[in-house]
Amino acid sequence: MTDHQPLLPYNRSTTPSSGWSGSDTSRQRAHQRDSSGATATLQAQALALANAAGLRGITVKELREATTHHHGSVSGALSVLHKEGALMRLASHELTRDRCSVYVTPPNINGRDTVQQGRTTCPCPHCPGHQQKRQNTP
Repeated sequence: MTDHQPLLPYNRSTTPSSGWSGSDTSRQRAHQRDSSGATATLQAQALALANAAGLRGITVKELREATTHHHGSVSGALSVLHKEGALMRLASHELTRDRCSVYVTPPNINGRDTVQQGRTTCPCPHCPGHQQKRQNTP
């Protein structure tokens, strides 16, 4: 992410974007932030804070408080940086702060387990995927 170019991992073949939640207003806000430089600035701030935090890492709450950006923007920035490998999310529930996941830069993983970025399946037994799995189990 040199020269304040934002990481835009979504829709790379058409209109690259930092991502949005699905609504028209969210999409418009993402495109405006991506083109105005706000996305690049927030991503750079997140990386700088994570680097400064070292092994302690940062949380969405800490980044939101440090930058005063909306929770959705901050969460999106952390997710994009995680997706692109610039940050890693620690896996251990023991390493959360204020019920928030902790993100560190790759040099600060320090042997701790991390999780992949992306949606995870719900562990509840009521979800369709789990019901199908149970049905296929003798």
